[in-house]
Amino acid sequence: MKKVLISGALAIGLLVLGTGTINSEAAQPDNSSFNIESALVAVQSQKANLFDSQLKGQIESVQAKNQQIVSLNQQLNELMSKNVNGINDNKIYKLKTEIDTLNSNQQTDMVNLQSLSNQRNEAFDVMSNFINKMNQSSSSIIGKYEIAP
Repeated sequence: MKKVLISGALAIGLLVLGTGTINSEAAQPDNSSFNIESALVAVQSQKANLFDSQLKGQIESVQAKNQQIVSLNQQLNELMSKNVNGINDNKIYKLKTEIDTLNSNQQTDMVNLQSLSNQRNEAFDVMSNFINKMNQSSSSIIGKYEIAP
């Protein structure tokens, strides 16, 4: 049962990644083009890359909002310096409200940015741990079958 689940998950992962070949009749991976270690590393690597692209998009969004806040603050400062007898009070209020809204949204974006960063780091940790375990297993197997001189 465990082997069927692993091969099914592996087949799905390979379809998503576009690596390896799938035998359409049996819906099983064609073992001649990959090994399970490489496939699992490839799936985990793809997951980390997806987090990377999401992280990049989130960073760009945060930077754009930062620039927008800077621009609005400059406009606000100009209006406040030229405000005589409360002529621009309504415009000043609208700018302050817009800046406050952007600052609030910015805080949410920063929380999302931290979450994506944590998920990306976790994906790389899982991949690194898997590679280390596979290397330890291989070394252990090789060590058991080494012929002493």
